[in-house]
Amino acid sequence: MGPQRRRREKVVLPVTSLLQARGPRSPCLFASGAASQSGCLLSSAEAGLCMAHYESGFDTAFVDHNPDGSSEYGIFQLNSAWWCDNGITPTKNLCHMDCHDLLNRHILDDIMCAKQIVSSQNGLSAWTSWRRHCSGHDLSEWLKGCDMNVKIDPKIHP
Repeated sequence: MGPQRRRREKVVLPVTSLLQARGPRSPCLFASGAASQSGCLLSSAEAGLCMAHYESGFDTAFVDHNPDGSSEYGIFQLNSAWWCDNGITPTKNLCHMDCHDLLNRHILDDIMCAKQIVSSQNGLSAWTSWRRHCSGHDLSEWLKGCDMNVKIDPKIHP
């Protein structure tokens, strides 16, 4: 299942307005904010959109519990056994963060941790959803209908 056709959605806003909403986000809003915050989301905006769609449905507050006792948090479903500390699961905490910080409206920490995962040995393949739904597929459809006119917030990027 790929992205559905959407009406053209113009996105011109400062990054801080992206950070105000909690829960599911518009894919265009997510892409523009992520691009302006991190320079490049994961390996591309399209890759980030595909992954976020299949991992959480763009829901920043999404938590999923695994049979092994670990949990996955936030828009990229970062696992508590490896990437963050939820205070319950034994963890490597490779992103040096509290898992609950991945559930708030501020997604910069989610993006930075995801970028760390992407730069590791497994890259995007660390996510099952990437392997099943995104890898090897034409991802250009994910940004169709989005005008990627992003204003960089000087408070975040001086």
